[in-house]
Amino acid sequence: MTTIVGRRQELLLDRAGGDRDVELLMGLLTTARRVIRAYNAGLAEHDVTDGRFAALLAIDAEPGITPAALADRLVVTRATVTGLVDNLVKRDLVIREADETDRRTLALHLTEDGRATVATVAPLVTGWFTAVADGIEPADRDAAWRTFAQIQANVRDRSPGTDV
Repeated sequence: MTTIVGRRQELLLDRAGGDRDVELLMGLLTTARRVIRAYNAGLAEHDVTDGRFAALLAIDAEPGITPAALADRLVVTRATVTGLVDNLVKRDLVIREADETDRRTLALHLTEDGRATVATVAPLVTGWFTAVADGIEPADRDAAWRTFAQIQANVRDRSPGTDV
Protein backbone atom coordinates (compact mmCIF):
# COMPACT_ATOMS: atom_id res chain seq x y z
CA MET A 1 0.00 0.00 0.00
CA THR A 2 2.17 2.80 -1.26
CA THR A 3 -0.48 4.93 -2.94
CA ILE A 4 -3.09 7.09 -1.33
CA VAL A 5 -5.62 6.28 -4.02
CA GLY A 6 -6.57 2.61 -4.34
CA ARG A 7 -6.51 0.71 -7.60
CA ARG A 8 -10.30 0.72 -7.98
CA GLN A 9 -10.37 4.45 -7.34
CA GLU A 10 -7.58 4.96 -9.89
CA LEU A 11 -9.94 3.65 -12.56
CA LEU A 12 -12.42 6.44 -11.96
CA LEU A 13 -9.67 9.00 -11.48
CA ASP A 14 -8.20 8.07 -14.87
CA ARG A 15 -11.66 8.49 -16.40
CA ALA A 16 -12.05 11.88 -14.67
CA GLY A 17 -8.86 13.14 -16.26
CA GLY A 18 -6.99 13.67 -13.00
CA ASP A 19 -9.55 16.08 -11.53
CA ARG A 20 -8.12 17.17 -8.14
CA ASP A 21 -11.53 17.15 -6.41
CA VAL A 22 -12.18 13.61 -7.61
CA GLU A 23 -8.66 12.65 -6.52
CA LEU A 24 -9.27 14.08 -3.02
CA LEU A 25 -12.47 12.08 -2.58
CA MET A 26 -10.90 8.92 -4.01
CA GLY A 27 -8.03 9.32 -1.53
CA LEU A 28 -10.53 9.80 1.29
CA LEU A 29 -12.45 6.66 0.26
CA THR A 30 -9.26 4.60 0.09
CA THR A 31 -8.04 5.90 3.45
CA ALA A 32 -11.41 5.28 5.12
CA ARG A 33 -11.55 1.75 3.70
CA ARG A 34 -8.05 0.98 4.99
CA VAL A 35 -8.78 2.40 8.45
CA ILE A 36 -12.08 0.50 8.70
CA ARG A 37 -10.45 -2.75 7.58
CA ALA A 38 -7.70 -2.45 10.22
CA TYR A 39 -10.17 -1.32 12.91
CA ASN A 40 -12.46 -4.29 12.24
CA ALA A 41 -9.49 -6.68 12.28
CA GLY A 42 -8.44 -5.30 15.67
CA LEU A 43 -11.94 -5.74 17.05
CA ALA A 44 -12.09 -9.28 15.66
CA GLU A 45 -9.03 -10.16 17.75
CA HIS A 46 -11.32 -9.59 20.75
CA ASP A 47 -14.24 -11.43 19.17
CA VAL A 48 -16.40 -8.34 18.67
CA THR A 49 -17.62 -6.49 15.62
CA ASP A 50 -18.06 -2.75 15.20
CA GLY A 51 -21.82 -3.07 15.74
CA ARG A 52 -21.47 -5.22 18.84
CA PHE A 53 -18.81 -2.95 20.28
CA ALA A 54 -20.94 0.15 19.65
CA ALA A 55 -23.88 -1.56 21.37
CA LEU A 56 -21.71 -2.51 24.35
CA LEU A 57 -20.43 1.07 24.62
CA ALA A 58 -23.95 2.49 24.46
CA ILE A 59 -25.27 0.08 27.10
CA ASP A 60 -22.24 0.80 29.29
CA ALA A 61 -22.88 4.55 28.96
CA GLU A 62 -26.59 4.18 29.72
CA PRO A 63 -27.32 1.11 31.84
CA GLY A 64 -30.98 0.15 31.54
CA ILE A 65 -31.32 1.56 28.02
CA THR A 66 -34.25 0.07 26.12
CA PRO A 67 -33.73 -1.74 22.82
CA ALA A 68 -35.69 1.03 21.03
CA ALA A 69 -33.49 3.73 22.55
CA LEU A 70 -30.41 1.68 21.67
CA ALA A 71 -31.57 1.50 18.04
CA ASP A 72 -32.00 5.28 18.02
CA ARG A 73 -28.59 5.81 19.63
CA LEU A 74 -26.85 3.53 17.11
CA VAL A 75 -28.92 4.88 14.18
CA VAL A 76 -30.03 1.39 13.15
CA THR A 77 -33.39 -0.32 12.83
CA ARG A 78 -35.05 -2.03 15.76
CA ALA A 79 -34.70 -5.33 13.89
CA THR A 80 -30.94 -4.78 13.69
CA VAL A 81 -30.79 -4.06 17.42
CA THR A 82 -32.81 -7.18 18.15
CA GLY A 83 -30.19 -9.27 16.34
CA LEU A 84 -27.32 -7.44 18.03
CA VAL A 85 -28.83 -7.83 21.48
CA ASP A 86 -29.74 -11.49 20.85
CA ASN A 87 -26.10 -12.15 19.97
CA LEU A 88 -24.76 -10.23 22.97
CA VAL A 89 -27.14 -12.06 25.32
CA LYS A 90 -26.16 -15.42 23.81
CA ARG A 91 -22.50 -14.54 24.41
CA ASP A 92 -23.26 -13.53 28.02
CA LEU A 93 -22.19 -9.93 27.48
CA VAL A 94 -25.64 -8.37 28.00
CA ILE A 95 -28.73 -9.24 30.00
CA ARG A 96 -32.32 -8.20 29.32
CA GLU A 97 -34.40 -7.36 32.35
CA ALA A 98 -37.92 -6.09 32.78
CA ASP A 99 -37.86 -2.36 33.44
CA GLU A 100 -38.48 -1.50 37.10
CA THR A 101 -41.20 1.05 36.27
CA ASP A 102 -42.84 -0.71 33.31
CA ARG A 103 -42.56 -4.50 33.31
CA ARG A 104 -43.56 -4.60 29.61
CA THR A 105 -40.38 -2.72 28.70
CA LEU A 106 -36.97 -4.35 28.55
CA ALA A 107 -33.88 -2.78 30.07
CA LEU A 108 -30.41 -3.74 28.86
CA HIS A 109 -27.41 -4.12 31.15
CA LEU A 110 -23.87 -5.35 30.68
CA THR A 111 -22.86 -8.53 32.41
CA GLU A 112 -19.52 -8.76 34.17
CA ASP A 113 -18.06 -10.20 30.94
CA GLY A 114 -19.59 -7.31 28.99
CA ARG A 115 -18.03 -4.75 31.32
CA ALA A 116 -14.69 -6.58 31.07
CA THR A 117 -14.88 -6.52 27.27
CA VAL A 118 -15.53 -2.77 27.24
CA ALA A 119 -12.78 -2.19 29.82
CA THR A 120 -10.30 -4.17 27.72
CA VAL A 121 -11.20 -3.16 24.18
CA ALA A 122 -12.02 0.56 24.58
CA PRO A 123 -8.51 1.60 25.65
CA LEU A 124 -6.96 -0.57 22.94
CA VAL A 125 -9.12 1.05 20.27
CA THR A 126 -8.43 4.52 21.62
CA GLY A 127 -4.71 3.79 21.70
CA TRP A 128 -4.78 2.41 18.16
CA PHE A 129 -6.60 5.49 16.85
CA THR A 130 -4.09 7.73 18.61
CA ALA A 131 -1.20 5.78 17.08
CA VAL A 132 -2.75 5.96 13.61
CA ALA A 133 -3.12 9.74 13.97
CA ASP A 134 0.49 10.09 15.14
CA GLY A 135 2.45 12.79 13.36
CA ILE A 136 -0.57 14.80 12.25
CA GLU A 137 -0.03 18.40 13.29
CA PRO A 138 -2.88 20.16 15.11
CA ALA A 139 -3.30 22.66 12.26
CA ASP A 140 -3.54 19.81 9.75
CA ARG A 141 -6.04 18.00 11.97
CA ASP A 142 -8.14 21.17 12.17
CA ALA A 143 -7.98 21.61 8.38
CA ALA A 144 -8.98 17.96 7.86
CA TRP A 145 -11.90 18.38 10.27
CA ARG A 146 -13.13 21.45 8.35
CA THR A 147 -12.69 19.55 5.08
CA PHE A 148 -14.67 16.54 6.37
CA ALA A 149 -17.43 18.87 7.60
CA GLN A 150 -17.64 20.54 4.18
CA ILE A 151 -17.69 17.20 2.36
CA GLN A 152 -20.46 15.94 4.65
CA ALA A 153 -22.47 19.15 4.12
CA ASN A 154 -22.06 18.78 0.35
CA VAL A 155 -23.19 15.14 0.48
CA ARG A 156 -26.23 16.12 2.57
CA ASP A 157 -27.12 18.91 0.14
CA ARG A 158 -26.81 16.64 -2.88
CA SER A 159 -28.35 13.51 -1.39
CA PRO A 160 -31.80 14.22 0.05
CA GLY A 161 -32.70 11.94 2.93
CA THR A 162 -29.05 11.16 3.73
CA ASP A 163 -27.86 11.92 7.23
CA VAL A 164 -24.07 12.02 7.15
